[in-house]
Amino acid sequence: MSGYDAKHIINTDQSGFSYEYVSKRTLENIGNKHVLVSAQSVHATTHSYTIQPMLNMNGELLGKLMIILQEPDGEFGPRVQKDINQYLPPNVVVTCSKSGKSNNKIIKQFLIECLKPVSSDNFILMQDSWSAHNDVAEIEDIFGDKCTLLVIPEGTTDHIQPLAVY
Repeated sequence: MSGYDAKHIINTDQSGFSYEYVSKRTLENIGNKHVLVSAQSVHATTHSYTIQPMLNMNGELLGKLMIILQEPDGEFGPRVQKDINQYLPPNVVVTCSKSGKSNNKIIKQFLIECLKPVSSDNFILMQDSWSAHNDVAEIEDIFGDKCTLLVIPEGTTDHIQPLAVY
């Protein structure tokens, strides 16, 4: 990574969340046949969302945060889209998928709307080994030869990826 300024070495990663997590443990006596558990919303226990921030080697959060929400049809309805357009802060990009997780289309959107505005003429993009992240042809199409892609080897992400240990 020599020859690169620390602010031009960028890491991005996705983190998934459930809207509400309900523990599988209770404070009921062992052997009790009927255990009641409460949740705010059944919908919130089965639906998820994903965030994708960016961090440079200086430890600075960069640009826009991408949030991927789960929508049954993979698209926002008109009312939700209106609220997003009205209330979304300028440093956030919101999109959706049926699963609440990323896909090739969303990754391309992330590269164009989030990464490209903060990238320099010569930068390193460091990502985990998930194949959809590392479509070299897509990255070259968007950034040309300005981006050097470093792929963190599978099985080592939890130990060396900055956003996994940050």
